[in-house]
Amino acid sequence: TTLSSHSMGKRNAYLSVNLTNLQPIDLVLVASPSGPHSRLLKQAMILVVFSLRPVDRLSIVTYSCVAARVFALRRMTSCGKRAALRVIDQLFYVGQT
Repeated sequence: TTLSSHSMGKRNAYLSVNLTNLQPIDLVLVASPSGPHSRLLKQAMILVVFSLRPVDRLSIVTYSCVAARVFALRRMTSCGKRAALRVIDQLFYVGQT
């Protein structure tokens, strides 16, 4: 990210963000799928999965009385995303009973 000073009338500066050098991220989603907003939570988790790049890694932890890792840290390649989405579907299917 760079901040450059330019004289453009009343505008004195602009912000330039370079997105080509993003570092891979490790992300852990922690959720309680049995909560009152489970439908919204499921949609948000799906959005996160689709937003991750193949170099990023994701893990999913659920909790009620105790925490449990339901999806081990894994790269979000197309196979990784499909696996994460299957886990999310299973979580919320079980949470609806």
